[in-house]
Amino acid sequence: MKKSKKVALYIFRLVVWLPVVFEFLNWVKVLGFSLDFSWYWLVITNFFAWILTEIVIYRKKNINLVIILPLIALSIYLDAFWDIFHFYSRVHNYDKFLHFGVSAIIAYSIYEVLNDILYKKHLGKIFSSVIIISFSSTLGMVYEIEEYSEDYFINHKLLRM
Repeated sequence: MKKSKKVALYIFRLVVWLPVVFEFLNWVKVLGFSLDFSWYWLVITNFFAWILTEIVIYRKKNINLVIILPLIALSIYLDAFWDIFHFYSRVHNYDKFLHFGVSAIIAYSIYEVLNDILYKKHLGKIFSSVIIISFSSTLGMVYEIEEYSEDYFINHKLLRM
């Protein structure tokens, strides 16, 4: 792995683990920050994003980490900071904006992961785009199902609806 990719990976790990530690300390009530939603979801989201990124990097060696990792970190921070600073409740339609922006980041990440497979099989640009959008939409749907499940089973009230 090139030096620039190693540096990007180490910085990404640090950048992702800082909010995980901060969020965990708030979850167990060591720190006193409040949220619009819940600390456990932020911890789970960041941890899941980190694990998924590590798996993809381990399996796929030719990803442009210098571009992908900052985008993934940006999406994690946009979600966390806007929840911590209560922008979800203060800025109208911010949640929709974030879903659109993060979906674009996820779609680009999926493109980076699958581009050599899609083009090696000569599936064409339109069909390849449909596959990428389908994967991105599926991940977004899983995210929404998790949010609803958390509200239903953990919070016992619908915070996000």
